[in-house]
Amino acid sequence: MSGKKTATLVIPILLGLLLTSFSIVSTSSTSKAFAASSTLNSPAVTSTTAPTLRLPFNGSFPIAGDSYGCGLHVDNPTKYHDAYALDFGTPDNTQITAVAGGIFHTGSDGNIYYGTYAWILHPGGFVSVYAHLMPGTYRYTDGQTVQQGWWIANSGHSGGVPSHLHFSFRQNATSIIDGVPAIPEPMSGYRGFKYYGYTSARGGAPNNCPPIDLTTKFNASNSMTRQTLLAMEFPLLGISYRSGDNNHPNINWDWVNVQVYNINNIQVANIWNNNVYNNIPGAFVDYADLGPNFPAGNYYVHVRMNNTLGQYVYGINVVQGLETFVLLNTIQVGPTKTIRAGDIDNNNQLDILDYNDLMSCYGNKSCNFHNQSDLNRDGNVDGVDYNIWLRYYQGY
Repeated sequence: MSGKKTATLVIPILLGLLLTSFSIVSTSSTSKAFAASSTLNSPAVTSTTAPTLRLPFNGSFPIAGDSYGCGLHVDNPTKYHDAYALDFGTPDNTQITAVAGGIFHTGSDGNIYYGTYAWILHPGGFVSVYAHLMPGTYRYTDGQTVQQGWWIANSGHSGGVPSHLHFSFRQNATSIIDGVPAIPEPMSGYRGFKYYGYTSARGGAPNNCPPIDLTTKFNASNSMTRQTLLAMEFPLLGISYRSGDNNHPNINWDWVNVQVYNINNIQVANIWNNNVYNNIPGAFVDYADLGPNFPAGNYYVHVRMNNTLGQYVYGINVVQGLETFVLLNTIQVGPTKTIRAGDIDNNNQLDILDYNDLMSCYGNKSCNFHNQSDLNRDGNVDGVDYNIWLRYYQGY
């Protein structure tokens, strides 16, 4: 077949594998060009420039309840657009403050759902929501203008819930009943809220999320930053929190290249940076900073991490000043989803050369590709790495 090379290799039986031979086929690269009119089917971005966000309280508090995607934190088609909602552990009568300036509004669900709540319409089509407030503590009336950091009400436990502040943020909105969920990051310079509280970061959404970190506190006086971010997770075989995997890789960071293209197939950013292993999702995590003034709109990206095959991800709606999560393409290997790795010589193919490089290092022999061949990053090149590479190659 044009563009592919094939070779046959006899493989020694290791760790009970019954394979005696197989054909190695290189993975051909994908053309970056595409027809913008037919590929990007996501709705047009109407919220383009987000305000720089501040945490909605004074002092320091943890995410002591649900985080993104957990419990009732989903995108309900009515006013509860809460897929990226956060439950901050604020005691009753904590001063709740505006995350950004805008037009203040009040509301109540009685003793269910949000209970007593407030919402603020921010310039550019953004809405912030503050729920389970203490009744009778509003500091402003409907239609008044408030500024970032102003005290708007007190936290409580209305809606029949324990004391906490339920906070959510939406884009493409004109009121509390429309719009779509938006990731409220960075907020007071913080990002990665999904890795705290009762989190879906380990695949437990929406109703059985495990508690991960209910104590780390976030301080509203932390430095304010404005970043336009692309967030990505890189799951790999043999490296995770799961039983039998390595949850403490001896090399816990690696390089990532993120190339961003607009709908005219023009490259508008080329970012090289390092990701870091995070043991909550059990994956390497990267934040590609596009800068504070990167234009909002529809884009696609080409992403590649060291030792992995590059991939294109399409239909990414970027909002200036906010984080956008890029869901990478994965393959299913047994019960585990993983990106395609094992490209030991970094030529963007899985082929006989990678196999030969791994075997030249097998048993920790002196070689040129020891770190690349140590696929589970435990310091050894052994049968575990051999089996991982075969599964990457075969894609099962």
